[in-house]
Amino acid sequence: MSKLLDFLNENRQGQFATIKNNKPVMRPFQFVFEKDGKFYFLTSNTKDVYRQLIAAGVAGFAVMGKDMSWARLSGEVQFVDGLELKEEALNTNPLIRGIYKTADNPIFEMFYIHRGEASLHRGAGELIEEMEI
Repeated sequence: MSKLLDFLNENRQGQFATIKNNKPVMRPFQFVFEKDGKFYFLTSNTKDVYRQLIAAGVAGFAVMGKDMSWARLSGEVQFVDGLELKEEALNTNPLIRGIYKTADNPIFEMFYIHRGEASLHRGAGELIEEMEI
């Protein structure tokens, strides 16, 4: 998993997919971190993406690097309430801290993707690494 994690840590900005009215919806999104095999993201509970995640319970994330390599994650979504994890996320990026301020902010939602798959590919699609998550 080290190649995939290294790639995601170097290329955090990607496209996040949810489902609305049985159709995919994409938007820019940021990977936050991996911990204990769980790939974490965050959002606000005031956004459409949050409502779509609650309704469908699944999501996908794809990111491309400068060398045209790319990673993809997809699976079920699990929200977390732990203030310790949220504080860790706030400490990863000043922009995140600027938006949510504190771990107990009532609109701050953190979740991970699991019970799915993750893969890393070279530009032409050649598989570098694949795993169940």
